[in-house]
Amino acid sequence: MSTLNNISPTQLLRVIGTRLPALSATHLQDTDRWVTRHRPKIDRIACAWLVLRFINPDAQIMSVPPAVVPGVAERFSAILFNVAGVTLTHRGDSCTSDTIIADFKLSRPALDLLAAVVRATDTNQHQACPQAAGLVALSVGLSGMHKDDNQQLGAALPLCDALFRWTRDGFVENHKSTLNSRADA
Repeated sequence: MSTLNNISPTQLLRVIGTRLPALSATHLQDTDRWVTRHRPKIDRIACAWLVLRFINPDAQIMSVPPAVVPGVAERFSAILFNVAGVTLTHRGDSCTSDTIIADFKLSRPALDLLAAVVRATDTNQHQACPQAAGLVALSVGLSGMHKDDNQQLGAALPLCDALFRWTRDGFVENHKSTLNSRADA
């Protein structure tokens, strides 16, 4: 079982731009623990990023073998995500990150665009969003570089921050443009 404890609270609290207020939802229990299947890829990494950046910067993300997810959730009173049959999972054509954005009322233009990129990548609909091919390449590369899920998530969080920055400020930019620097970034 893995927990996210190799990243400092300061790193977890760093958010590009203005931090959204802490939100409550019916899914939250009296716990900082969240659990999903091990070897996270696109959607599970995006979910962990959403949790850590917008819901609970002190959350511990546990990634465990699929067969033990329910038992770990019960033992540690953890919130299940991206597991079949739970509330925070895929719904229809939407990914779990879409579900988290909707259920926690996080919808903002930048997060909705980020979710579209994640959805196109996770559902192998790369024609729907040209950035999907790049995101899958980064995800597969990270997975190959890191056998430990904590290390993989730690390496992925800054990439999610960068994708969020692009969706917020730079989606009209190209390789010849310079993203305007901001004091709050």
